[in-house]
Amino acid sequence: MANDTNNPSFPAQSEQTPLLERQPNDGIQSSSLGAIKYITPAILVIPIAVASRFSGQLPVTTFLQIILKVVCKLWYERNDPNSIPLDGRIPESLCARPEIDHNYAFTISLLEIMEGAGATVACSAASYFASRYGRKPTMLIAFISVILSYALTVASEFVATATAEALLLVLSMTFQAVSGSLVTGFIANMYIVDVSTVEERTIALSTINGWWTFGGAISYTLGGLITTKSNGSILVYLVAISMLSLSCIYIVFILPESFPEEKRAELRLQRSASKRVASEPRPRSPALWRAMTALTVAFEPIKKLSPQRKWNGKYNWRLVYCAAHVLITQIGSRYAPVALVIYYTTRYSYSPAQTGYMLSTLFLSSVFTLTTIIPLVVRLMRPFYKRRTAIVGQAEAISPAKEVAETSGNLELHIVFGSWVLAALSMIFAATTSTFPRQLFAVMCVGMSTGHVPVFRSVVAASAEPLMQGEIMAAVEMVASVGTTLSPIIMGTMLTMTVATLPQLVFYVHGVIVVSGAFILFFIRDSDRYQTHLSL
Repeated sequence: MANDTNNPSFPAQSEQTPLLERQPNDGIQSSSLGAIKYITPAILVIPIAVASRFSGQLPVTTFLQIILKVVCKLWYERNDPNSIPLDGRIPESLCARPEIDHNYAFTISLLEIMEGAGATVACSAASYFASRYGRKPTMLIAFISVILSYALTVASEFVATATAEALLLVLSMTFQAVSGSLVTGFIANMYIVDVSTVEERTIALSTINGWWTFGGAISYTLGGLITTKSNGSILVYLVAISMLSLSCIYIVFILPESFPEEKRAELRLQRSASKRVASEPRPRSPALWRAMTALTVAFEPIKKLSPQRKWNGKYNWRLVYCAAHVLITQIGSRYAPVALVIYYTTRYSYSPAQTGYMLSTLFLSSVFTLTTIIPLVVRLMRPFYKRRTAIVGQAEAISPAKEVAETSGNLELHIVFGSWVLAALSMIFAATTSTFPRQLFAVMCVGMSTGHVPVFRSVVAASAEPLMQGEIMAAVEMVASVGTTLSPIIMGTMLTMTVATLPQLVFYVHGVIVVSGAFILFFIRDSDRYQTHLSL
């Protein structure tokens, strides 16, 4: 549908224009900010990305220990209460029972599913609030929710019964599922898309995801170290809460809003116009109307994925292909790193030190790829993908399209496809090689394949006008969260059934699934990306 450029209520938006208009200094102008007043918003959001991932992953190993302790205590309360010591602290040796191991594994699987389902709801909610109230308030809500989650976990350490402790942990995980590092990472991606031009977007998204991954890389080591040195689980949560609290102060006083009020007002006008065109009669039941309204709001981003009619009357299926791609690849890839850790632990008896080396290699190679290799590849390959975009049609009937970008979107598609092929081959190599140095090299290659994550988000952002890019990204993230939920169910079940007989099978299946999903990218045409053309 063409943009009415003659209507002052809908000023023309080109994909090249960032939502946060830059000043001549290309930075933030405030005498109170001193030396940072000229730093661009894309750089100012980096500490938030690092802090969200760092604080989100810092207590992970500690939380797993807490879960095991609660599962163990629940089992003894129900089956052998006389074995519980008077102080209520059960030694680790008593928890080494097959029944407890089974319950623990089942609980972890439920938490994985809960995280995926929570992310689906959270991305929709984040999109709703961010488009109406701005990115900064949405970030604050997410960070405060994580603080509440950690506070509940700390409180669970002071209750007497395992049942009460389990209830507090369930409530804690509920807050964590809807506001964890995946959600804050999504909000950071929306922020980057707002403040970046089309030519800068892929590099900016890759850089911010690299820093986000870096926050996770250092958190695993520090989290275990703090827990070990303090001989308790409370200190690591206090450190994470302090980091999140400082981040909230940073967001309020330093980070600029990337989706200002004038843009939100413009988006509200567009929504109002769309509702008038597609108005439906209300049901007679007020309760039914409220339920339908709530469902409409919850799944509002998903509706954006439906094929839209183009200026020439044909339908644009670009976002449908994007959704299918991310769903299939997420199902195949989400559980793969977990499966690799389980495989190395059971097959090669990895020590904690070896597992640490493997995870460090994975994260560091991923950080280097996202912050250095992907930006370098994009810059080097741009000359080979130069093109000028124009709408096909008679010049007398339709004016030429504005130039969307100097670089063809096929560059991003080819990077994403190549990354998935590398991921498939690396996982198979990691599962078939038998020496520790080769396994580390294979894991390094797996880390180098993570470039598909931010580059694909750039492909998604290029599918919508600037005002709608946040909602489109939310819709795709919701679909990805469905894949996140299904992956441990499908791939985890397969590994459980074959771990004793054919443990490498899951990695071959992973390769088939992700490459099959990657081939969907070839249905995405560069001409179907968002472009502004003029009406008569």
